[in-house]
Amino acid sequence: MARRAKGWATMAITALGVMAIAGGILIAGGPGQGRAERRDDMRRSDLWALQTQLICLASEKGRLDAVVETTAACPDAPNLTDPVTGEPYRIEVIDDENLRLCAIFEVPQPDNRPRYDGQGGFDDTGCMVMNLPKSSYQPGG
Repeated sequence: MARRAKGWATMAITALGVMAIAGGILIAGGPGQGRAERRDDMRRSDLWALQTQLICLASEKGRLDAVVETTAACPDAPNLTDPVTGEPYRIEVIDDENLRLCAIFEVPQPDNRPRYDGQGGFDDTGCMVMNLPKSSYQPGG
């Protein structure tokens, strides 16, 4: 009788362990979710690198535009396309102080808070607005 009770307890503990693991995977999203989040982090990093290059170019040229190039003063060459999908990142001119940098993200953001201090947030369309006042790239601007 004691042996049968011991076998039942072992089965119950095993079942609870399996349910805990399955619940953890459901809550965390599993390995596929983790890979999608890493790809999205890469896209954010690419857009922030684009922003840095555009700021450098604006300082050099004295104007803010959507043309990304390398120059002697701005030698970085950020990714212009999503390395996973091959789709180009969108750079849209809003006005002479603002650009919209966009990518297609796999995982929807729960809100528009920045993921890292000092970085702008992304809206639900996958875009962030880059604001660069004229005074930062034009003398007397």
